[in-house]
Amino acid sequence: MAEEKDLLKIKADVIDEMDSPVLIFGKDDVLGVCNRAAKELLGASEGTNLWEFASSTNLRYILTPEQRRTGQSKEFHLAVHIRGKVYLIHGKEKWDADCRFEGVFLIYNDITDQENMKDEATYYATHDKLTGLWNRDYFFEMVQKVLYENPDTPFYMIASDISQFKLFNEILGIRAGNELLLSISENYRKVRRANWVFSRFTADRFALLMPKADFDEKRFLDFCDGVVESSNYSLQIHNYIGVYEITNPRIDPEQMYNRAYLALESIKGNLQQKVAYYDEKIRARRMAERLTIDELEHALKDEEFVIYIQPQIDSRNNKVIGGETLVRWLSPKRGLVPPSEFVPIFEKNGMITKMDYHVWELACRQLAEWKKQGHPERSLSINISAKNFYLTDLYERITGLVEKYDIEPQRLKLEITETAFVLDIKKQMALVKKLQERGFLVEMDDFGSGFSSLNSLKDICIDVLKLDMDFFVKTENQDRSRKIIASMVSLANKLHTPVIAEGVEMEEQIDYLSSVGCHIVQGYYFSKPMSAAEYEKFMENHESEDIRDVIRELKEKE
Repeated sequence: MAEEKDLLKIKADVIDEMDSPVLIFGKDDVLGVCNRAAKELLGASEGTNLWEFASSTNLRYILTPEQRRTGQSKEFHLAVHIRGKVYLIHGKEKWDADCRFEGVFLIYNDITDQENMKDEATYYATHDKLTGLWNRDYFFEMVQKVLYENPDTPFYMIASDISQFKLFNEILGIRAGNELLLSISENYRKVRRANWVFSRFTADRFALLMPKADFDEKRFLDFCDGVVESSNYSLQIHNYIGVYEITNPRIDPEQMYNRAYLALESIKGNLQQKVAYYDEKIRARRMAERLTIDELEHALKDEEFVIYIQPQIDSRNNKVIGGETLVRWLSPKRGLVPPSEFVPIFEKNGMITKMDYHVWELACRQLAEWKKQGHPERSLSINISAKNFYLTDLYERITGLVEKYDIEPQRLKLEITETAFVLDIKKQMALVKKLQERGFLVEMDDFGSGFSSLNSLKDICIDVLKLDMDFFVKTENQDRSRKIIASMVSLANKLHTPVIAEGVEMEEQIDYLSSVGCHIVQGYYFSKPMSAAEYEKFMENHESEDIRDVIRELKEKE
């Protein structure tokens, strides 16, 4: 008997020391056992009636005394919230062999962490981890819900995409890219209204459902655009916007978004337009473009792209200092296709760098052929875009080509656009210097049409400047334009940097350029771009001149 009492005491002590609250109600529905944790959490005390306790603690004990007397056993689980935590109650009734009720046992287990994990899993199943906006799948669910609940309200589906985001991310790093995305997301939250549904799909692609009446182009672009600044760069961020008016709310929301994105894609690369509205013409153009993409991929593989050359002339002596390499598509089906019909498509589908590399190789192949024919003095310029500058192993590729075709580096002149120097200028200066030390001549293309020309000229020791005359011609104030040209040419000459004016079409332009010290011109006044065979015939009537002689001449004038 003493041993049994000792065991009962041990059992009581163990229950009392348990972290989980424990309660045992006897056959008279009176609380007979409650441990320390139960007293602290539930305020329970021995002698409490089961039904009063169930009512005051939201236990919702299911069987009434009458139902319970039927002798049916019951085991149940119930989750309850107490003081900011979640507890799972495990309850079990005890019956004897003669089906007589003996009591109820309850234990409360803290499952707050598990519930939080469930909530977190639910959150990440419906939200974008970075921005906290709805993810793609849940966005489409919410679109269906909002459209169903507002059948008489006209809605817009909007797709947005950040211009050059991949390049931005590559250059500035993932952290800077994430900060930009978070900034855009926060701007969304600041302006949202009822029945607006936001989503970040992936990378820089966002989607928005909003009532048509709430959409305002300028306001929408204002909260999408932003400026990212640091000590080394100032980069304006632009969003392209595609808008689809939902005329049939029963079609698949993903199809609605795809139509909005088709509108967006129709203006990608267009610096003058940021918003496009979907119509059937866009769909038709997209289908035609898809066919063209298939053709282009085969054309690149089958080497259907050829180079055309536009000569650069010294107007003082009619000598040719070189030619700019331009690409054309010699299609078996379409004939000669101008770059305006295929270059934008290559830029959209990410194959532009592959095509550029092909053009560089064609230029090197042509220089090697001329060298073999006894014309090693001839030179060609190739275009190096900002994407080539940042996303390819430029130095290795260019030097690899001149070595492969055994040509002198100075015969392959590199035209680099000014925008290539907007970001990380120190790194690009070092690359330019490395190329120059290898023997390449570096030309800055479209000088004057960007926003950092003087800064570029100050920091980057380039060999030749190219002025696009179209930039100066398209103005009502010709006198002001001429003064700017004169100042730029004078400044370049003082820096011993020859200037090539391209887009020259009239004799009066030649006369004016000569009067201000710019003698090298390129344009239809002398010749349109021509095939390599036509260029060879052209060269039969013209002598060659080395651009390095022009540079030496400028130095001697000092």
